[in-house]
Amino acid sequence: MVSEKIEIFEFKVSEHAYVGRVEKELHNFYLDREYTHPLIIDLNEVSYIQITTLLYLAQFIYKRDLSNTKTYMKLPQSDEVKIFMFTWRFYEIIEELTGKNIFNFIEGNQKKFPPIKFTIEDKTFYLNINKDYFDKYYKEDQLKNLVKKGFFSFVCEPFKEEKQKYLALKKQRRNWSTEKLITDVLQKNLIENVQIGNLLSNTIIFECLTNAANHPESDHLVIGSFYDFTNEEKIHKGDKEKKLYFTIVLWDDGDSIINTLSESINLGNQIRANDSYEVAKKSGLKSWFRIAREDFHSDSKNESMFYDYLPNKESTSDEVLLSSFLPGISRKPINKKDTSQNDSDENFDSSSGTGLGLTLLLKAVIKDLDGSIHVRTDDYLLEITKARKGGGIEYNDMFFYKNLNETDKKDVDFYCKSKLRLYKNKSGPFKGNMITIKIPVNHAL
Repeated sequence: MVSEKIEIFEFKVSEHAYVGRVEKELHNFYLDREYTHPLIIDLNEVSYIQITTLLYLAQFIYKRDLSNTKTYMKLPQSDEVKIFMFTWRFYEIIEELTGKNIFNFIEGNQKKFPPIKFTIEDKTFYLNINKDYFDKYYKEDQLKNLVKKGFFSFVCEPFKEEKQKYLALKKQRRNWSTEKLITDVLQKNLIENVQIGNLLSNTIIFECLTNAANHPESDHLVIGSFYDFTNEEKIHKGDKEKKLYFTIVLWDDGDSIINTLSESINLGNQIRANDSYEVAKKSGLKSWFRIAREDFHSDSKNESMFYDYLPNKESTSDEVLLSSFLPGISRKPINKKDTSQNDSDENFDSSSGTGLGLTLLLKAVIKDLDGSIHVRTDDYLLEITKARKGGGIEYNDMFFYKNLNETDKKDVDFYCKSKLRLYKNKSGPFKGNMITIKIPVNHAL
C-alpha cells in the first residue's frame, strides 16, 4: 500500500514585513488549510522587516516545533535584511527555543549561510551564526556607531524556575538603568519633554518583566529593542506625519494573560488588591478606555471601560484582557503593600504594589510618552493608544466619553483607545504573551 504524499504549503512574506500585515496574511492563509502540513516561510523578497515580525515568526516556528510540525524558511535576498536578522540574533533565538540547529529550519540543502560583511569607519565586520556577534561588537566599543541602526539584539533568558526569573529581572533592569547611551539618545529625541531615565528601566522594563514572570508554565523570555526609523523613512517617502519609534518587545511562552486571570475569576477568587486600587485612585492612575473591536463580534455590549471595572464570570475574553491594565487587578492579589522578593510562588510584584504593574506601564507609555502598547496573546491582539480629540465622530475617541450619562462620568486622569482584533483559525492560539512598546521619537540620528 502506497502512503499518501503530504502536501507542503508555502507562505510568502510581504516585501514590507510589518508584523500586523504578516499576521493577517498568515491568519487568512490558515482559514482553509491544515495546520499540521509542512510549511515553507518564504522570506525571499523581504526588503524591510520589523523586530516584532522576527519575534512573532520565532514564536510561530517554536510553537510548530513543539507539536512536531515541520517548518522551513527561504532566506531573504536583501543584504540589509540579512544583516539585521543576523545581528539581532533571530536564528540563534530559534536555536535556543527549540534546542535544534538552525539548519533544521532552512529550506533546501544549504550547508552554510552566504558570507555577509559590512564596514563601519575603517573596520570590516563579518556576521557568523555561530558567534554571539552582538556581544563581541559591544565589547569593542562600537555601540555609538550601532545606535544609528539600533541596539540590543534579542536575548533569550531561561525563565522556568523562580530563581531564573529573579535573575533575568535583575539583569535586564540593571542593563537598562546603567547603559546611559540608550537613555541619553532617547532623551534628546523624545517628542514630549519627559525624563525617560527612570521610566525606561524602573517602569517600562521592570513592569513588563514582572508581568511576564507571573505567567505560569513559562520556559523562556525573549527581549529585544530597535530604533525603527531608517527603513520607515524609505518606505513612507512624503508621509510627513508618519511617526518614528523606538521599539521594545518582550515575549514569554507561559500561559496567556487571559487564561490565568479567567481561571481565578471562574474559581471565585478575589482578583483585585483593594489597597493597590485605593493607592491608584490617589496617584494619577485612573484611566478610561474606549473599546474598538475590529472585524469580530463580541458578546460584550461595552463600548467603554473605567478604571473601576471588575471582571466577572460573565466578562468576555477581550474584556478580561483589557481589565489586566486596570489598577489592583491580579490573579493572586495581596491586599497590602509588599515590595519584598522571596521564593514564594507569584510574588513578582510591581514596585508600587500587587496589581499595579500594567497600570504603571500604561501611564508611562500612553500618558507620559504618547506611545503605544501592543499585547498579543491567545486569540487576541490588543493595541492601546492615547484617546484623541477632534476629527469625525467615528475617529473621535473623546466623543464617546462626552456623550456618557452624567452619572456615569468619573474622575479620570487619562484617556485611552483600545483596539482589539480576533485571530482564530486552524493554527490555534498564539503561544505565550508578547508585549510591544513603541515610543515616538522626533527624528533619525
